[in-house]
Amino acid sequence: MKKLLTLFAVALAALPFYAEIYFPHRYVDFGLDLSIEADENLIGAKDIFVKNLVIDLPKICDDLDKDGFVLNMHQNINLFMDVNINGYGGGLTIGESIAMSFNLGQDFFRFLAYGNYGDSDSDTSIDMQMMFEAYTDVSVPVHLKFGKLRITATPSYYIPIVYLPNTKATVSMTTMDDGSITAEANADLNFYSVLDLANCVSTDESGNTNFNPTNLPIDDLKNDPMSIFSDSAGFDLKARAEYALLDNLDVGGYVNVPLFPGSLKHRLSATAKISANLDPILDYYTNGEPKEEGQNPWHINPENPKDMFSGFKTDSSEKFYINRPFRLGIEAAFRPFGNNWFFIHPKLGLAMRNPFGKDFSIASIYPEYSLEVQASLFDVLGLNLCTQYTDKVFMHSLGIFANLRIMELKLQIGTGSGSFLKSFNLSGVKASLGFSFGF
Repeated sequence: MKKLLTLFAVALAALPFYAEIYFPHRYVDFGLDLSIEADENLIGAKDIFVKNLVIDLPKICDDLDKDGFVLNMHQNINLFMDVNINGYGGGLTIGESIAMSFNLGQDFFRFLAYGNYGDSDSDTSIDMQMMFEAYTDVSVPVHLKFGKLRITATPSYYIPIVYLPNTKATVSMTTMDDGSITAEANADLNFYSVLDLANCVSTDESGNTNFNPTNLPIDDLKNDPMSIFSDSAGFDLKARAEYALLDNLDVGGYVNVPLFPGSLKHRLSATAKISANLDPILDYYTNGEPKEEGQNPWHINPENPKDMFSGFKTDSSEKFYINRPFRLGIEAAFRPFGNNWFFIHPKLGLAMRNPFGKDFSIASIYPEYSLEVQASLFDVLGLNLCTQYTDKVFMHSLGIFANLRIMELKLQIGTGSGSFLKSFNLSGVKASLGFSFGF
C-alpha cells in the first residue's frame, strides 16, 4: 500500500502545473501518424438501417443545402522524429496527403423530386464539380522559447504529385412525354502530373485517342528522381506561437503561409461524356414490385466507364502553379484544475485553398474551428472528444491514448459530413492511428 501511495505521489508531482497548448511527451520522439476520412451529406446510417426503406426524393432534396450532394475523401501519412528539451529543439517530418471532392448541384435532386422547373418545359441544366490533389513533403520544425513565449516554425518543402483543379461539368436532363428521362453529362478535364504522360496517349487506326497508364515513365523516375521532383517543388512556412498568460491558461496563434508555389507542367486533357436513359418506371413495377426479375430501367452509355473519356492530349508547355492552403487562426488551452489531467482546447481560424492559383475563387475561402476536451489519468491513459469544421467538413470524434513514456499509442474514430446536421447521422467516417516511441 505504501508503495502504491508513493507511486501516486510521484506521478502527481511529475504533472506539469503550467499551461501549454502542445506539450511534448518525450525529449526525443519517433513516430507515425495515419488518418483516413470519407464523408458525404446525402444519407446517413439511420436512413439505411430501417425496417422499411423509403426513398423520399422531395425530403432528400429539401434537406440538401444549395451546394447539393458533396462527397469528400482525405488521407494523410506522416513519419516524424522530434527533439524538444525544455522548449528548444527541432525535428524532421516526411509525409504525403491525398484529397478528393465531388459536388452535384441541388438542381439535380430538385429535378428528380419535382420534375422540370424554371424557364424550360423539358430541359434542366445542372452543375457538377470535382477536385483531386496529392502531395508529398518534407518539413523541419524548429522549437524556440523566450520566457513564457514558445514558438515553433516549420518550413516545408513540398511536391505536388497530381492535381485536378476545381473542374465544372454540366449535366443536361430531359423528361419525355412518355415519362422517360434522359441525362447527359459533359466535362473538359485538365489533369496535371509530375510525370510526363505523353507516352501514355496513343491513337488507334480509327483516329481515336486512348490512355494507357501502364506506359508511365517509371524508368525516368528511377534514373533521375531529383530533377523531376525539384522542378515541381514548392515551399511554405507554418508558424505557431503560444504564451502562458496564466498558470492554467495558454493562448496562441498559428499561420500557414505559401512562400513559393509548387508547379506541374505535364497536362493531360480529355473530354468526359456519359449519358443515361431511364425508362418509364411504371413499365417495370406493379405495386412496388418488379414485373419481371432482372429487368433494369436504366441504360448507361457507354457501359464501360473507361470509354466515357475521349480526345486525350498532352502538353508540357505551360506550368500550373499550386499553393497549399493558407491558414490563419487563434487557439488556447485552458486547464481549470491547474494541470494536464483535464484541459479544453478551442481553435478558430480562416483557410484559403490554393491562394493565388488559377482555380482560386471566393468559394475557396472558408472558416475553420475546433473544440477539443481531453481528460487523462496521470497523462498515461486518456480520452478526448473533439468537434470541428476543417476543409469544409464537420467532424465529431472520440479518441483514446495510452502513454507509457517510452511508447505511446493513439486511436481516434469519428463521424462527419459536409452538412452539420448529417454529421451526427454517420454520413461519413474518420479513423486515425498514431504510434510514437522515444525517451
